[in-house]
Amino acid sequence: MSAETDPGPAWALVEMLAAPEATRRMRAVAQLRALGRSAVPALERGLANHSRDGVRRWCAHLLADGGYRGVAAAIVGATHDRTAAVRLLALRTLADPLRSAAFGLDPVPHLVRLARFDRSKRVRRTALRALRLRLPDPRAAAALAAEPAHDRTAAGPMPLHAVGIAAATGGLAALDGRPAEGRAVPAPAVPAGTPAWGDGAAAGR
Repeated sequence: MSAETDPGPAWALVEMLAAPEATRRMRAVAQLRALGRSAVPALERGLANHSRDGVRRWCAHLLADGGYRGVAAAIVGATHDRTAAVRLLALRTLADPLRSAAFGLDPVPHLVRLARFDRSKRVRRTALRALRLRLPDPRAAAALAAEPAHDRTAAGPMPLHAVGIAAATGGLAALDGRPAEGRAVPAPAVPAGTPAWGDGAAAGR
């Protein structure tokens, strides 16, 4: 959405996210949530164009938290934001399987890009951890294998179910050069009744 397009009265609330007083910011957040989907154009505009890092961060959070369909481009765009905190928030949204599925996104190419090329060490390491949870996807395995050993270690230990998946598929061989051994540890099942991220599902809209 272009900066010249007026997204309606919700834009005044987006501007309020820059207020120095926490009470005003929280009031704006609550009102933007109450507006539901009608606030999406203003939030997309704020995420893409606002000069204040804190406002862009709030816009990314509200778009992700709402679970709205049709905002995938805005979330992906936030992974290119000039501020690491905004990129990290977008990355965590992409790394969530329920959210990325609800947005209709294949997150792996974006996770690979962030893991290999982001200028923030924290973003890179978070992306590496997210890729480990995507094994045995061959794109994730290839990206992990391409990382220096010290970077993989700094990203933290692999989750137990990811180790099992990698062992069963040969992913560990790609990661550390050892032959895959052992039986697979099954990934934990999603508990019954877990809410799916859909069009406004998170906020009951």
